[in-house]
Amino acid sequence: DWNNVGTAEEIDGIEPYVDMLAESIEIETERTVGLDCFCGATSTLAPSAFAEFPLNTKIINAVPDGKFPAGNPEPTEESLQRLGEYMRATGCEIGFGFDGDGDRMMPVGADGVMVSPDRALAAYAGYVVERNNGGTVVTHVGASMNVDEMVKAAGGKILRTPVGDAFITEAMMKNKAVFGGEPVGAWVFPEHHMCPAGVLGALKVLEALDYLDQTLEEFIESAPTYPLDRTKLDCPNQRKTSAMKDIASKYNDVFKDVESVSTVDGVRIETPDGWSLIRASGTEPLIRITVEGKTRIDVEKIMDKSRQLVKQVMK
Repeated sequence: DWNNVGTAEEIDGIEPYVDMLAESIEIETERTVGLDCFCGATSTLAPSAFAEFPLNTKIINAVPDGKFPAGNPEPTEESLQRLGEYMRATGCEIGFGFDGDGDRMMPVGADGVMVSPDRALAAYAGYVVERNNGGTVVTHVGASMNVDEMVKAAGGKILRTPVGDAFITEAMMKNKAVFGGEPVGAWVFPEHHMCPAGVLGALKVLEALDYLDQTLEEFIESAPTYPLDRTKLDCPNQRKTSAMKDIASKYNDVFKDVESVSTVDGVRIETPDGWSLIRASGTEPLIRITVEGKTRIDVEKIMDKSRQLVKQVMK
């Protein structure tokens, strides 16, 4: 009953989870893989999980410590330089860095450099759709248009949500998606479970490379890359709501070649040459603008129009 003292039982969740990974993921190619666990949650899972496969795994910072003596457990291009140096010194073909709570991962190439998060997401999304002969992929409004291109080229459909893996997972369940994820490395594989998981994500990338008989570099090369720019403009907190409403209703005053508009999280304006995402900051008196274009000139033109739109509604 709710008003009585219950019981607590300690269980080992790692063993059944590792068994699930071993039974459901197919990796046959021997590779030398480097991992940086940043002394986070994956320190207790990654060693036993990767040991289930024919991988020569070399791991650093795999002693769990909530004080994170290995540094901020955020796998970025800068923080993964340490893993890159270790990979080059030990002959690793591919590597992965995991965040502190283990729900995200970032791939690192044989040269020891983190690959583009957007291209990694796009390449895997296209691969999944092709293997499933179609299907829906879910990502958020800030992800690159290369995800759309890879998914559509493979015969799939793309859905965009507000930023956050919870929104992505909800949309995946509602639309029976075959894959979903964010460029930050939070990827969701519905054939396994509906939560992002870094170790699972890394093994799924290795499984894809095995299936395609490719290196990570060859896999990433399949996804296009586009120039991107960001800026921010002052906006008093009390003006944010009305400003965003005006932007959503008056974008045609500035953008004349709009293909589609999304207002699920800010205002995302798509044109034939790229897109602009205009969002109010949740923590500062600012409006943030992100622009991606097919060329650098396209980025500059779309950014100019985006600034003009924001300044116009702020008058």
